[in-house]
Amino acid sequence: AVYALFALFALGVCLVNFSDIMFLKVRTNDQCEWKFIPGHTDRLLVTNVLPGGVAERAGLRDGDWLLKIDGVGVMDVPDVNTLINKHDAGDHAVYRIERDRVISDVRVEIVKLFDWSYLAQFLLGVGFLIVSLFVVLLKPQGAIQRRFGRYGIFSMLFFGLSNLQIDPSIDPLWKISLLGNLFIVSRILAPPTFVSFFLYFPVRRRVAGNVWFTAGLYLLSILTVLPVLVRRYAPMALLPSVPIVALQLSYGFAIAGLAVFTHS
Repeated sequence: AVYALFALFALGVCLVNFSDIMFLKVRTNDQCEWKFIPGHTDRLLVTNVLPGGVAERAGLRDGDWLLKIDGVGVMDVPDVNTLINKHDAGDHAVYRIERDRVISDVRVEIVKLFDWSYLAQFLLGVGFLIVSLFVVLLKPQGAIQRRFGRYGIFSMLFFGLSNLQIDPSIDPLWKISLLGNLFIVSRILAPPTFVSFFLYFPVRRRVAGNVWFTAGLYLLSILTVLPVLVRRYAPMALLPSVPIVALQLSYGFAIAGLAVFTHS
């Protein structure tokens, strides 16, 4: 019963995030990328402009500098996402760009993207959660079953919160706190679980239960999340893309766990 409650809670939280990403706050796109360049704290470099895309049709070119969107300065990639996410599909945002020391304003059409990557991860988490629920209910006192139960709950939170669409201007504080804190918690606790479960199943490994090995897993997991926490207080110049790269490394735990299972 306790596991079922935790499983329903995890699913409910992730469904809130799912509805935001897939329906309520569908991510916008201008079909180009922006890159922070150390030493340029008041602008972003425009790169990878999609040929024939809305950015190119508006006049953007690789190597342009993005200064403002709708009159608001941009210092970081999330700034751009926040500003263009306010627009509906088909709207136009005003980009202030600099090219060869000449500043001009261009109108860029905003398009909406279906997030297939997040949908796949969400369904993966749901799959693990459902299977683990049946496993635990069939044998609730089994040690391996309980471990797999934790595996399922953490998988749901890890994959279901892999992408957040939090907007402080419209989201209530409780929602921001709940999703944000669970994102951090799942990123710390889930990766070690992805590995440790397969140290017990289908065969028990020698390092299973080793305190130092387990502590090492959690330390590595914390290190992947630490840049995200530091990023809140550190200038972008110090951590231009470290948080994103570090978070991607946490997926390595899942891959490592499956590798252990395959080797078994």
